[in-house]
Amino acid sequence: MNPPAELPARGSGDLNRQLTSWIEQRTGGRVHCLRVEKPEVGEGRAKRFRIVIHGCAGSHHIRQLALAAALEVLESPELERVELQMEVEVRR
Repeated sequence: MNPPAELPARGSGDLNRQLTSWIEQRTGGRVHCLRVEKPEVGEGRAKRFRIVIHGCAGSHHIRQLALAAALEVLESPELERVELQMEVEVRR
């Protein structure tokens, strides 16, 4: 599977929607309450951004798939980091 060929501009909300869609596709929709935030860090020309992924996964494997999907899409030198704020709830 290849990530989307064209990414929207960093300042647009489309990046959040596209990233959310790609994570859902890669994880088979197994991340519940998925939400992506893109807070900016720094000021002026030194402004960078990070991605925060929120949600709940049924296993650590699904959590790792979500991270891999984000990294596939976000190959940007302006990206400071990807943060996973994702709970893993293993049901037995």
